[in-house]
Amino acid sequence: MGTSRVLQFSQALPPDPEWEQRLAETDLQSYARGVEEGRRHAVDELTGQIDVVRMTVLAAVDQAASEVREQVRADTERIVSLALELAECVTGTVPITSSALTDRIDAALDSLEGSDFVVEVHADDVELVTGTLDDLRCTVRSSAVLMPGEARIRGEWGSAELTRAVAWTVLREAFDAD
Repeated sequence: MGTSRVLQFSQALPPDPEWEQRLAETDLQSYARGVEEGRRHAVDELTGQIDVVRMTVLAAVDQAASEVREQVRADTERIVSLALELAECVTGTVPITSSALTDRIDAALDSLEGSDFVVEVHADDVELVTGTLDDLRCTVRSSAVLMPGEARIRGEWGSAELTRAVAWTVLREAFDAD
């Protein structure tokens, strides 16, 4: 039954130019598909990384902006507090003119109802206020607790505190309300 025959060729068969052309075209197409798939894969990979980086950067920017806002708020509070403290110290040493004091007392008396008011002022201001104040509804007295330029008005139906402490309290409340 069968004997096998082995063919031996002494020289190689010449390549078929048509097949070589096909192989070259297939190689180029395969290469182009590989390059395109590589590009798509790289784009997908980079797009995912870009999204992660973008989210990280946005979170960092939001955090930094929040910290800056908080720092600005804290700095503003410190500056306002320091300015109020400084102004309070300065105004405590600046004398108030007699006309300013009597103008404030007149305005307060006009805003209060009633009559027979007692106006308390610092001992150094009694003579000045008595001589300048032209209101028969009040009596002027000295008070040891009031600073020069301050006044306290008491009446049957109302009172007024014209002191630096009250002015600073109102000013601080106004700043705290903002």
